[in-house]
Amino acid sequence: MIFPKTQHYHASCLTQARNRLENRARVRSQKLGVNDKRVFEILLSEHRAFSAYEVADRVGKNSKRLQANQVYRAVETLIKLGVAHRVELKHGYMACHSTDNCTAHQILICKSCEQVAELEHSKLHAEIAKSVEEVGFVPEPQKLELLGICPNCSQKTHPNPTEEY
Repeated sequence: MIFPKTQHYHASCLTQARNRLENRARVRSQKLGVNDKRVFEILLSEHRAFSAYEVADRVGKNSKRLQANQVYRAVETLIKLGVAHRVELKHGYMACHSTDNCTAHQILICKSCEQVAELEHSKLHAEIAKSVEEVGFVPEPQKLELLGICPNCSQKTHPNPTEEY
């Protein structure tokens, strides 16, 4: 998924992600607990990474507060199902908005608005896989997290990208 426009129809993101969660759970015979669904809803609420404590606080505003360990367990389930990612640079978690099997190997993080996006089908990932295969190395699954400025924030700062400075 690329960065959504500032004013985008978020309901379609929610519907697709919820359907994907339900389908993944059904196919893998994974029973989803109440906390799994509650945590997933918070992760879906915005295109950004949330810490476990932020998730617990947000859940607590609408119903019984969760403890951080309950959030961690729920997130672990969501990650195993492939519908959430750990974002190391933000010490948090994000919902995966991939439409099918997530192949995101790069997480893009805007340091201005804190939106996160997944970059799928990376040429960089293919090059890394090729180079390590040449030396017989078998890597663990990896992801690269990049800090920068998203297109929305970039346009606010530099509205005319062709203008020279």
